[in-house]
Amino acid sequence: MTALSSALGEILTPAIADPNLVWVWAGPAIALAVQTVIFWFKYRQYDDDEFMTEEAGEYVDEGSDASSAKGVDHGKTAKHG
Repeated sequence: MTALSSALGEILTPAIADPNLVWVWAGPAIALAVQTVIFWFKYRQYDDDEFMTEEAGEYVDEGSDASSAKGVDHGKTAKHG
């Protein structure tokens, strides 16, 4: 794997000259900016999801019922704001 990395470095070294140096960093930056927009459009519906938040209403403890029997407060009665 080291030989492959060295070979790739030798191949790409001439491309990293001073005028081309901007594109070495701008290319990945532009690609990641486009990927960020695509990711936001794909997963924006999850911003409104109330999964596992206190605002969702009831807290369901699927563990043991012993904690609710002992009167342990899981933050359900805390007043915020």
